Amino acid sequence: FHFFLYKKLLKSIFIGTLPIIGVGIIIKLFLSEFFNSFLRSNLSIALASILMALIMLFADISRNKHVNIKNHKYLDSFFVGIAQSLAIIPGISRSGATISFALLLGWEREDAAKFSFLLGIPSITLAALVEFFNSINEFSTFPFFPLIVGLISTFFSSLWAINFLIKYLPSNGLKVFVYYRLLFGILI
Repeated sequence: FHFFLYKKLLKSIFIGTLPIIGVGIIIKLFLSEFFNSFLRSNLSIALASILMALIMLFADISRNKHVNIKNHKYLDSFFVGIAQSLAIIPGISRSGATISFALLLGWEREDAAKFSFLLGIPSITLAALVEFFNSINEFSTFPFFPLIVGLISTFFSSLWAINFLIKYLPSNGLKVFVYYRLLFGILI
């Protein structure tokens, strides 16, 4: 039974990663000025943050949470992947978008968080690899010790944060993150 669950989960992660790959390719190949556009302005980031807070609020108060990692459909994975691809826009939180859209699709809070973090592994890894290959010419002047210390500390702090959030979200929801996003957007 567990083999089929893992196989389904791996397939779901693959399906959920396809939208971000598609959007990333389109931006890299056809929209080279994407990150120098209005989307990088303070106003755009503030509006995206406030919009994200509203989406998170609606997701948090939505009812009928019956979907989980065991019974989800592949189409759910694809829609959560589309939400992930929105995080290319500055001010949109990747985990906030994926968890919120999963909740809106009827996922249970804990499984929405787990799937969000699992879905982040290939997309964040692919983005890091793209940036690594884009900056390969700068290696001779790059200080590696701070990079290694940063990677190790990021890895362990990420594990701690993921563990905390998976325990926090089921009973507390997204309210604190809604307030944070609103305050962040207003301050910007």
